[in-house]
Amino acid sequence: MTFRSWSLLIGTAVVIAAGGCGRPVPPAPVVESDREAENPWAKAVITLRKDTDVGTCRRVLADLTTAASTPGGTGLPATPDEDLKVLIAALGLKDDEVREIAGAGFTGLDATYLADCFYLRDAAATLEATGLPPAVAAERALAWVCRQVRLVPMGSASPAPATLTLRRGTGSGLDRAATFAAVAQQLELDVVLVGTPAANAWPPDVQPGQSLAEPFWAVAVRDGSELLLFDPIRGLPFPGPTPGKPATFADLKANPDLLKPWAADGQGPLPSADDVKASRVFPTVPLSAVSARMAAFQLAGDELGVRAAVNWPAVAKALEGCGVTPTPWAPPRFTITPTLGQREYLPMTDGGTAVPDPKRSPWMSDYYPRLVPYFAPPAGSESGVAERLVDRFRNTYINAVLETAPREKLQRGQYLDAAQLLVKLRSEFRALSERATGDPARAAAVSDWLTKTNDLYNRFAIARLDVGTPAGEAAARQLAEEIEKKWKEQPVETMISRTLADPIFREATFLLALTKHEQAERAQATAGKNAAAAADAKKSWVEANGWWERYLPLAVEQEKRFPGRTAHAQSLAARAATFR
Repeated sequence: MTFRSWSLLIGTAVVIAAGGCGRPVPPAPVVESDREAENPWAKAVITLRKDTDVGTCRRVLADLTTAASTPGGTGLPATPDEDLKVLIAALGLKDDEVREIAGAGFTGLDATYLADCFYLRDAAATLEATGLPPAVAAERALAWVCRQVRLVPMGSASPAPATLTLRRGTGSGLDRAATFAAVAQQLELDVVLVGTPAANAWPPDVQPGQSLAEPFWAVAVRDGSELLLFDPIRGLPFPGPTPGKPATFADLKANPDLLKPWAADGQGPLPSADDVKASRVFPTVPLSAVSARMAAFQLAGDELGVRAAVNWPAVAKALEGCGVTPTPWAPPRFTITPTLGQREYLPMTDGGTAVPDPKRSPWMSDYYPRLVPYFAPPAGSESGVAERLVDRFRNTYINAVLETAPREKLQRGQYLDAAQLLVKLRSEFRALSERATGDPARAAAVSDWLTKTNDLYNRFAIARLDVGTPAGEAAARQLAEEIEKKWKEQPVETMISRTLADPIFREATFLLALTKHEQAERAQATAGKNAAAAADAKKSWVEANGWWERYLPLAVEQEKRFPGRTAHAQSLAARAATFR
């Protein structure tokens, strides 16, 4: 696309701002360049075609903001006051949240949000849902979310933004609903949450040990003038009066008895008839999506196949055509909503507002601990030795399994990259374990290391009691140096390899099975094209089934740390077996 084409597109997109539709105001006139590379918008597209991580998004948006403020720049629009009034009323925004979307320059939150949009764009592409009716596309999206996000009781995992929920792989019904809405945005589907007015008083006061009820009982997807209902707990469309078609919001309001087939399935509570009739719909639109500057970026987004901007006034009007007026979801005691969650969850360095303990950022406190197995130090370890060994175990596991992001790769459809990484992990740590456990000399060296290191820690503790004297300080300093040398010796690596081999082998096997399963699901989505596609899907299911058969005997060892994973894997294995 030429520089002049970009200029004309931006001018066309923003000229309707005076109508209060949430669109940006017209930019300053631009001068056509002989070199497209000088156009910052073209540069942005070129850069984002190569990489879409948060660092790249931050640099691209910063460059666009800078270019817009230079003489002759295309300009970035601020969100008009009349649009802000609409958004305040619709989303329940406070003053600081209004300031976040009002300005003309991109923010740190915009960069994090945009990177997440690209993540979700890639995930949505694996569904092969282009051109499908909303009901079918939504059902595929919800099934995918439920495969990726194992259901856990509300309160056992902190509600989190969609991409963190996906990386974590577990979540409540609310997490599933919010993640589904985020994926559906990339499919250009309009999604709202469905619940009673009590959602704005959530969470209620509960006693210790008492379960916490979900704030919403359904998500709704707009299909023309109808709202189709889906259950994020069961991962299914609600049963409606017409076989093969999801119930609509109007269907259930008119006849709550349509829920009776699910009443005894044991898969979660259902709303009462009174609750169904009293229910309203609540927005799921992200804060960064509704600014005028993000609407301007959407021109580049269209080139990149990502839906970053949402024209909320247009969505609200379409929902009115379904007979509903959205109610803001802004409970005073809960801020991790689809609209505000990312901003409230992230630290200031990532564009959010959270000021957490530096040692317990949301990422570290909510993501890693839920994915790292429990590690027990060798019996007889001195407390300082035990603590440091557990830290080494955890950090090695994090670096090997989590920082390499195999789960994100498989969710983004990078199946080959994920599989190669996981096969390498399985083989490397199994080989390390065999070397560590098959050599008596290594075992003896570990025992000797532990005895000597325990002694050093005990002597160091005694020496610290006398640090007020030169001799005491010198002794403590010398012992500290000796301790650091001990941690660099080979027996430490032997212990780590021996301890981590089985947990990493089990986790890599699970993620390999999930990777092969998603690859088969994608092949199945296009199996009807021709005989070759059908054969490819069949082959993929056979491979997926084989990996589930490898994993299921290992699942029992993970069940204590990851409760519910065995049943989750069994349900996926059963599905794979039906297609093999």
